[in-house]
Amino acid sequence: MTEVWAELQGQMGQRLISGALMKDYTTFGVGGPARLLARPETLAELAALLEICGRQGFRYYVLGGGSNTLFLKDGFDGVVIRLGQSFRAIESLGDGRLKAGAAAPVGPLLDLAVDLGLAGLEGLAGIPGTVGGALVMNAGSFGQSVGSTVTGLSYLDRQGRLVNIPAANLEFSYRRLKGLPEGAVIVAAEFALTPGRKESLREIISQRLARRAERHPLGARSAGSVFKNPAETPAGRIIEECGFKGARAGGAVVSEKHANFIVNQDGLADGDDIYELILTIIKGVRQLRGLTLEPEIKIIGREGEVANHGQN
Repeated sequence: MTEVWAELQGQMGQRLISGALMKDYTTFGVGGPARLLARPETLAELAALLEICGRQGFRYYVLGGGSNTLFLKDGFDGVVIRLGQSFRAIESLGDGRLKAGAAAPVGPLLDLAVDLGLAGLEGLAGIPGTVGGALVMNAGSFGQSVGSTVTGLSYLDRQGRLVNIPAANLEFSYRRLKGLPEGAVIVAAEFALTPGRKESLREIISQRLARRAERHPLGARSAGSVFKNPAETPAGRIIEECGFKGARAGGAVVSEKHANFIVNQDGLADGDDIYELILTIIKGVRQLRGLTLEPEIKIIGREGEVANHGQN
């Protein structure tokens, strides 16, 4: 590790941290240490980082705003990558097209679209996090998802090579993006929007933000909706009907305001508390309703993403 550390340190200096606690980088406010936390500022730095990770066999995970990720108590034995300031650029390309870096917050992208009188991104209203995370999760609300506006994106592959891919080669579906190779790191995307009246767009966004504030526990430490909605019934309704509203494990509590939110009450939970509650809900809903709820959030353990959630 010492030689590799020196090699990475030479590339990134103080933007490489050993043992950073993930609780400081996620909206849940939980999570143990990552082996390394890296913040590359340029494509060249990111490419070098990915090449070293590949050569040394290091796992890596790209973390955006930390609003859709649960790190468990033991942390992550790999490199957590947070793209730096140069990946936050947002610009208009003309003719209704916008380009955004993967680390750009979703809010400013939506603001620019509205200021230019461009419609299509209103489904992102109130959704935290970054453009890269929104793409990976095909984020959206009220029947709109960001994937429907994407014309193409750019990523670095595991070898650090830059690839541009058109939307025709991507498959966006409910909270999912397919078409990228394993280990790809999205760095930018382009969007094609349609003309809209600024006043109407602002009113739509205002109404949606008000509905979120009314229905969601926005002041609590959470990661947004925990489970994907089944086809016929919202996950929150199912969880509530199964009696889990207010259920707890340690400091983790199912929100009384919206049952598809788990909150870190008073900051007393750790990642394992939250995951225990997730597993309890999955098991209970399966027994009571014959449904298997699928987590929407990414759950990261010591060895990487936890996938089966006790289903096998």
